[in-house]
Amino acid sequence: MQRHEDLSENDVRSAAGCDIIVYGYAALPATGDLMSAEYDRIAESTGQVYADRIEYNVDSCMKVLAAYEDAVLSAIKDEDPETVIWQCGDDGIFGALWHMTAASHIGMHLDVRQVPMRQESIELFNMFDLNPYRTKSSGCMILTSPCGARTVEIIKRVTENKVPCVIAGYTLKGKEKLLINRDEIQYLTRPEG
Repeated sequence: MQRHEDLSENDVRSAAGCDIIVYGYAALPATGDLMSAEYDRIAESTGQVYADRIEYNVDSCMKVLAAYEDAVLSAIKDEDPETVIWQCGDDGIFGALWHMTAASHIGMHLDVRQVPMRQESIELFNMFDLNPYRTKSSGCMILTSPCGARTVEIIKRVTENKVPCVIAGYTLKGKEKLLINRDEIQYLTRPEG
């Protein structure tokens, strides 16, 4: 298993022909940050009870992700050493995918609808007209594996199905980086900054 934390380094490579697995929730920490910065506005719009529930759900999910991270990494290292792990950071899941494909000199197809995201995140990011796929997603990981179904099963067993983990796409030779959302197809672009 290779684990890639600093996306500016090019020492880790994913291979073409692998499944792309998304572990955790995209935009979860950014949802918490948005709640902290805009609580009054959100509570006024949605009601205080719902705003408090969002804060509670985000905090609970972040704790669950943190509780299982070491066990997941250890299980993958022991049971699925060909899997490569890319941590999502401030550039979000799309940023991690960009860095992964650029560093590995590969392309990818990703079904955006498969990326796990809390409903609260979707609603808040829509409210503020922000892209949740391009925002802080620490705790979320992109994994590439030649046998993605096996990797997903390992993670589900270790996390007792408490953390979402899905095959959302695949890597391929070339430079084509496609984001597929039903009939809409877009090219993945370089993160800003």
